[in-house]
Amino acid sequence: MVENVVVPEELVSRVPVFDVKTPVTKILHTIGGRGAVVVTKAGEFYGIVDSRAMYRSTQSLAIKGNATIERYAVRTPKITASTPVDDVVTYFYKSQSTAMPFVNRGRIIGVLDRYTLLRMLLSLGYLKGMTAGDVMTSPVLAIDVSANVLQAKAAMANNRLNRLVVMDNGKFVGLLTNHDIMAKYSKPQERLPEMKTKVYSPANTPVSNLMEGNPVLVEQTTGLDECVRNFVDRRISSVIVAKKDTPIGIVTISDVLEALMSRRRINENRIILSGFDLDSYQYEDEVREMVREFMDKVEKLQKLKADYVTVRIKRLKGSKYEVMMRVILGKYGAIAMDHTGFMLDRTVGELLDKMRGEILKRKDRADTYKYKFVKEEL
Repeated sequence: MVENVVVPEELVSRVPVFDVKTPVTKILHTIGGRGAVVVTKAGEFYGIVDSRAMYRSTQSLAIKGNATIERYAVRTPKITASTPVDDVVTYFYKSQSTAMPFVNRGRIIGVLDRYTLLRMLLSLGYLKGMTAGDVMTSPVLAIDVSANVLQAKAAMANNRLNRLVVMDNGKFVGLLTNHDIMAKYSKPQERLPEMKTKVYSPANTPVSNLMEGNPVLVEQTTGLDECVRNFVDRRISSVIVAKKDTPIGIVTISDVLEALMSRRRINENRIILSGFDLDSYQYEDEVREMVREFMDKVEKLQKLKADYVTVRIKRLKGSKYEVMMRVILGKYGAIAMDHTGFMLDRTVGELLDKMRGEILKRKDRADTYKYKFVKEEL
């Protein structure tokens, strides 16, 4: 990465500012197009609300009309005119937000959205020498075109996914995203009474009604910069990696940011941890050592080279931990898995065991990537 490059103020977008007690109905139009708003409390910065934050916080397909934006606000780092671009990349990856507040002389003057960041990364040449195959997640998970939206939503939730490819008798016909579903159905209950009727219910809506019928397809050898140009020009967040029109993987904006993080000098140990809070930070060194030992065993015993590993910790309700892990194995692609449990160290250990088994399967399959159907729930 280029050293000491910072974000110029000219790239900042002015966005509305709302108090935490503002009804969520007041901002739906603003963030509906994947925008963001700044949230303040007692005049001080409180967080950012964007479509991703709302969808992550919404357990059902309905938003209560009397809800305030406070419950959806996500705390993010602040960017200034002296923040290095590689730090900004890290902030976006770890927060999973689509925008970051930009501060000048202690005052928030706007936000930097991730598409603007990607545009800047392209112009700086940060993505040169990387291909879609280097960062894609494989196999991509699929759902049959005959499934309904409610089944797709349940499958996404149970597999902790935001996207499913749609197949029809072995033929790839589209891409369905969580954003597509939530943008259609996550509306204030009292404003859309028609959504409560049987005709318009998710259980009676086929996925073909909401899927993107012409998603962007790239090859494994396609340059990562071309993938990112598609993100920026089309305002999309993923492209499908295909081989002879069959989906074999997917590249998302998060995958790109993760790959760039792995190139930083501070991550030469190839282990990227995130998500630790006040209750779990004391386990960070232990988790790092567990992952390092895991990598050593995989590389020594299986003769595989792990380019890097990312581990994200998330605290769930009921004192449970969700641990999400992603391993990049060079020519064998990326493997992503997750596991949930009450004890963080045990949960990490169990996930590492699952990951080891999946790596062995991947090695045995060699380069035979393919889509895999998820179970159609309900």
